[in-house]
Amino acid sequence: LEPDNPVFRLRHGRVLSLCGRYEKASDVLSQCFRLRSIRAEAWLEAAENSYRCGDGKAGSRFAKKVIDGKKIPEKLKSQAKDLLHKNG
Repeated sequence: LEPDNPVFRLRHGRVLSLCGRYEKASDVLSQCFRLRSIRAEAWLEAAENSYRCGDGKAGSRFAKKVIDGKKIPEKLKSQAKDLLHKNG
């Protein structure tokens, strides 16, 4: 395992969320926000995690960060818009 690998951390957060461990997923993903290379992906995962645990307000806030962010790939912005539309 590579605990210092940013992609590993992001995937770890995703898996925790999918397993229903929303609070732990939130902790892991919030660590990813500090890493510029995966920040947008972490915001998107945080949005999905928030929606999964029933916190639509936080989910929308994270999705909007992706949509409004600068230098974020269109694919991620599109996924965030779809997520926001589906849940908002």
